[in-house]
Amino acid sequence: ETDTEPTPTSSEIKGYNKIIYGAPGAGKSASIKKFIEKNTPAELLDKNYIRTVFHPETQYSDFIGCLKPHKDSSDRITYSFRKGPFIQILEKALLDSENEYFLIIEELNRANTAAVFGEIFQLLDRDNEGKSEYPILIQDEDLYESLTIELGSEHQLIKKRQLIIPNNLSIIATMNSSDQAVFPLDTAFKRRWIFEYLPIDFTNCATGEVPIHHADLPHVEWKTLAQTINTVLVQLKVIEDKLIGPWFIKDSDLVEDQAEKTFIGKICSYLWDDALKYKNKDEIFRSDIHGYGELYQRYSDKRPIFSDKFMQML
Repeated sequence: ETDTEPTPTSSEIKGYNKIIYGAPGAGKSASIKKFIEKNTPAELLDKNYIRTVFHPETQYSDFIGCLKPHKDSSDRITYSFRKGPFIQILEKALLDSENEYFLIIEELNRANTAAVFGEIFQLLDRDNEGKSEYPILIQDEDLYESLTIELGSEHQLIKKRQLIIPNNLSIIATMNSSDQAVFPLDTAFKRRWIFEYLPIDFTNCATGEVPIHHADLPHVEWKTLAQTINTVLVQLKVIEDKLIGPWFIKDSDLVEDQAEKTFIGKICSYLWDDALKYKNKDEIFRSDIHGYGELYQRYSDKRPIFSDKFMQML
């Protein structure tokens, strides 16, 4: 158990672009963390990756960098090039070709990716060695000066005034498949990525009981509740993207003083307003509940909210 896999040499490292997608709470971010921990030397851990999150306001200047004002120690306003996460990790990879580096992008499709990547989009095409097949010219003078300071004027890319993604830098992104309509990814962008689907697996999940205020079953294990809900959702032909993942909630959400708030605030609201929005809610909730407000009040009064049919399944 103490044996570790040998770290790949620089000649064996082959960079890639990968998108990991699946249902909410499937464990996408956790799977990336475990992968990096497993494949990174101890002395480099937490230094060989940068994690960033895309959102609707994310722009090219946030991702790559731009000239920004800065107040120095004398309270004078000066301007300097502030590097975005892409340039920060790119410099690390270019200065250390012997080790593997990662850029992790959470919620990739929550931003306009074409606008955020800009001309970097061209660098996503990789050759057989895993590096960018088509370098691009560095047109931004501030970016060029910043890279020159970090890499040195004698660096091959600086001399050619070119930018590439080296073979020791991989980009791993996550995406909730139920959010694909936020900012759809076009075909040209998608074909430059490896897509990996993360299935729902309750072998490893949050542990704890959920209070459901039923006379015969006042509490139920999260694993049992989530799997039963998913069974009903599948029967109702709800798309797989809308199923509940094992890490939809965390262990800390199920502690005694938090479990009720988690259940009604996260699980029930998601089912009522999203997963069951256009489906028959009577398959899970009682037929005399006609709105989420009524559902919330009934549960707050510690009255049962699940239908008899669903309780029999539990």
